[in-house]
Amino acid sequence: IEAKLDHWYVTGLKQKNIIPSLVSTIGSSESSLLKIHFETNPEDCSADQVLILQSQPVEIIYDAATINALADFFQTHKGMDLEQITSATLMKLEEIKERTAA
Repeated sequence: IEAKLDHWYVTGLKQKNIIPSLVSTIGSSESSLLKIHFETNPEDCSADQVLILQSQPVEIIYDAATINALADFFQTHKGMDLEQITSATLMKLEEIKERTAA
């Protein structure tokens, strides 16, 4: 099994017509960011399995506005607790089951 990731680029929240780069590949564009090679019973080795990982560095930049916006997005509204969310989710699942069973 072989897999590879050539490039990784993550952008943040747009601020004053500027979109910040949060994660980007550093180094040569000729080599892949991540290569994974897995083999069972390789012919050229006495091992039962071979796993080869090759990676290149990435640059990670902290952007407070983006992180704060993500935190706000995943926070529940005040007054809503986990029990209410679970109850509403289970009711919705039951509705879906009834519709698909009919």
